[in-house]
Amino acid sequence: MDGKDVSSFLKKGGELGVEIDKAEKGYLKDSKVKLYRSPGHVRDFLDCIKSRKQPITSAIIGSRSINVAHLMNLAYQHHTDITWDPIKNTFAKGSKHPLEWLGRSYRDKWKI
Repeated sequence: MDGKDVSSFLKKGGELGVEIDKAEKGYLKDSKVKLYRSPGHVRDFLDCIKSRKQPITSAIIGSRSINVAHLMNLAYQHHTDITWDPIKNTFAKGSKHPLEWLGRSYRDKWKI
């Protein structure tokens, strides 16, 4: 599969899964690193609760990955740019964004 194959696939409206399988067979059949098969993050998480094994994605990678989406949503909702300090996992120094954006209101006895 090459760029022309992908281009013709997009024009024809082909089935993406079939094309991915072709690409894997063509380019990855002899690869030294194999990707895992996932039943989905929720199923994987529930299976790991039972087995006590680590999930496919670590909590740190998962939380850092979803932070990007949350920050994008905050910027969109508030019509602003956001500067983020990934080391401290908070708004960058000098940022005028309220820290309340990083949490939520909890009912009476629940606190963090």
